[in-house]
Amino acid sequence: LAHEVAHADLGHVAKAQAIGTGMNIGIFILDQIIPGSGYITPLVADLGVMRPFSRQEEYEADAHGVQILQRAGYNGKQVMGNTLTWLLQTAGQSGGFFETHPGTDDRIQRIHDLS
Repeated sequence: LAHEVAHADLGHVAKAQAIGTGMNIGIFILDQIIPGSGYITPLVADLGVMRPFSRQEEYEADAHGVQILQRAGYNGKQVMGNTLTWLLQTAGQSGGFFETHPGTDDRIQRIHDLS
């Protein structure tokens, strides 16, 4: 939860909404110029143009999530690391080319490397 709060706190959510709105307006205008072209929206989204957050933003949210947990009195690095370890064990590794989230192992290591 701290990771998701961090996305909002860092402005990632607002940025993603602005990009999504801009893309939708662009697709609408294109569809007015070339009727039927609005059907490319799912294709554009699938190619990663409309991904919610970048990998860098995911790293930032992990680090800020640790800070949020620490301010709440928890061991942020341990909680985030344990959560990601659990995710790795239950969902498997992520981080392929078209994935929005970096590899889980890399995220765990970066959290452990935080000062």
